[in-house]
Amino acid sequence: MPQDVVVYAVNSAGNLAGAGMAIDESGGEAGLIDVIVNAPGRHVALMLSSSTSAIWRLKWTSGTRILAIWASGSDRNAVAGLQKGTPLLMTWKNGPKSACGDFVWYAQNFKHSQELATLAFGREVQGHFTHRGTALGIVLEGLNDGPRKQFVVGDPMPASAQLQSSSEVLPESYRSAAGEGTGKMGVRNLVARGVLRAARASDYQAWIDRWLSTKDRPGLITDDKTKPAPDERLDSTYVVVKAMAFPPKLAGAHSATFLIAQGVPCPTGDPGHSTVMDFNTLKCAGPACPAVVQEGERAASLAGATAPEGETCHWPWSLIDGDFEVYAVEVSAPRQTGMRLAGQDKEADKVDLLVNRPGKKVALLLGRYDPIIWNVSRTATTQIVGVFASGYYAPLVRGLDSKTPLLTTSNIGAATGCPAFYFTPSSLPLVNTLAKRAFGRPTTAFVQLTTIGRGVVGDQAKPGEAIVGGLAGDHRDVLTGGVVNPLIVAVNDALAKGVLRRATMGESSAHANAWRKSQRLPPVPTWNTDDPREEYRVYVVLKPFVIPSGLTPLQKIDARFIVPRGVSPPTGDLTDIGLHDWNRLP
Repeated sequence: MPQDVVVYAVNSAGNLAGAGMAIDESGGEAGLIDVIVNAPGRHVALMLSSSTSAIWRLKWTSGTRILAIWASGSDRNAVAGLQKGTPLLMTWKNGPKSACGDFVWYAQNFKHSQELATLAFGREVQGHFTHRGTALGIVLEGLNDGPRKQFVVGDPMPASAQLQSSSEVLPESYRSAAGEGTGKMGVRNLVARGVLRAARASDYQAWIDRWLSTKDRPGLITDDKTKPAPDERLDSTYVVVKAMAFPPKLAGAHSATFLIAQGVPCPTGDPGHSTVMDFNTLKCAGPACPAVVQEGERAASLAGATAPEGETCHWPWSLIDGDFEVYAVEVSAPRQTGMRLAGQDKEADKVDLLVNRPGKKVALLLGRYDPIIWNVSRTATTQIVGVFASGYYAPLVRGLDSKTPLLTTSNIGAATGCPAFYFTPSSLPLVNTLAKRAFGRPTTAFVQLTTIGRGVVGDQAKPGEAIVGGLAGDHRDVLTGGVVNPLIVAVNDALAKGVLRRATMGESSAHANAWRKSQRLPPVPTWNTDDPREEYRVYVVLKPFVIPSGLTPLQKIDARFIVPRGVSPPTGDLTDIGLHDWNRLP
């Protein structure tokens, strides 16, 4: 090596543009990295590393001479644009073994770069450079119609610099036919051949509906409006429409979900870490089977479970006279309390639940994994004849008439012969099993509540209708164990005193678009500034409010505040607190 040689160590932080081909048998598409070397009047040796397979496409400025390149990574790293005859060493961890070894640098971590440079070139590294990828702000030259930004290794490059490259070694020269039949590339080729097609939300839901049709399940009642559109394309999910063999190496990031269409044989070969959902057998195998399948397995286990030896489940209700309905309730968005129930190590949430089935008898199954307070009320002519509440943590049910039979169980805590359970949005296969064990009949409906902190079983009560049960306030009398999150406790106190009120989604959108206007940015047309739905953990400041001191970063992100014009912003520890202050806008 000449005495004036400089060594540059270069790595990639990922998020690469695709080269449209495979260059090894790792299973993935190679990334493409455009790099300009600018060291006029000097000889340069390069050490290039990407953790995934990649092609480094080189250009250099006039007067820069690239003498040698060592490219390495977990998978193959190749170099294009250089002149034939330029010394090039390519080693990779998952490829052919080399006596020279291999190296992988992640993000800005250049571990052992000086040691390796001295070993390979007899020089230490003079500069370290990280390519941050298209997703992090760099637009690769020639691959995007947007503004060009260039990744330069060496000195800053003047605008007048003349670039050179060579067509003697092109990216296409590294194409691997074997690699293009492997992993994700193999799946891509099967799609191109019409053997697979990209799955849509309707395909996936159709399998779930068919599978559920074979199970004992109730109807579903939900106010959730966020389900994907039927034609929405799903990531890494495909419908098998012709006979095929699974591509090799469908492991890790190269795995996928395959839905086998009716009348199509199950593919041969090894699905690796992929998930296979068969319309012909309605069986699912693999780590990504839908949550309803896992709930079905839990239901089967619960149906056959017996009480621990020497224990018997004593239901607190006797045979209930007359007909009655059974509702299972799952809550996705309870209200935070900032404190915890006695004997529990996790913050408790709460939800206000109104039961409105006039003239009916109703039994309830209430299930949530986390600690929760169920604040139950009913309309005057609705009769609650039994409540079974459970969770991983023991729940607390309040607001019931003192004569209403109540049973609570949990996965941790006091032993009981009665089952413990909790619900998820996918628990349809589970609820009838529980209802039959507890009340001797299937569930009338599975009710999913997504409105923040409250919900209804039945219909909304009419204005002025008499409501029985329920408890006002924040349940401070049953919360103990010290303050878990002082910010949430302070917010709840301020809401009760009229210092704060809950913000709507429309108010958040209005401030966001006003801020965009102040930055000369266009508004986002999909943001509805009249949306009346409550915004989770966002509050409007009405009177002076003090942020508690001593908050941890995790506690601070639990709330954001909108400050109207003419109102003073909160005081106290404002570090990392989200403030949307109208007074700061034009």
